[in-house]
Amino acid sequence: MLRRFTARDAVLAAAAVVGIAIGATAGSVSAGTAHKVSMSGSKYMPAEVKARVGDTIRFDNDDFENHWVYVPTVGNYQVSRAGLKPGESFEITAREPGKFTVLCGLHTSMETVVTVAK
Repeated sequence: MLRRFTARDAVLAAAAVVGIAIGATAGSVSAGTAHKVSMSGSKYMPAEVKARVGDTIRFDNDDFENHWVYVPTVGNYQVSRAGLKPGESFEITAREPGKFTVLCGLHTSMETVVTVAK
């Protein structure tokens, strides 16, 4: 038996289309890409990160000892996060184009360079 298409059906169909359109729009507006930098063996890996404004750089302490994420750059990227214990993470959001170096305040050989493009 065929069912008649009612005004209620039209409203539900329109709501579904609007919901799909809103979901597609919300999904396409990205907060940015997440870049993982591992801290292990007294090294940052990778040694270089290429990011875009809005991306997040997450530093994961995958080591057995503490580390200190330190960015001595004066300006938007000046950061000092000491005492990052094994298993902990710390994030920096790329806010403007440029280049900065990330060091470890405890291990002088640790260094990664982050380049941020528009």
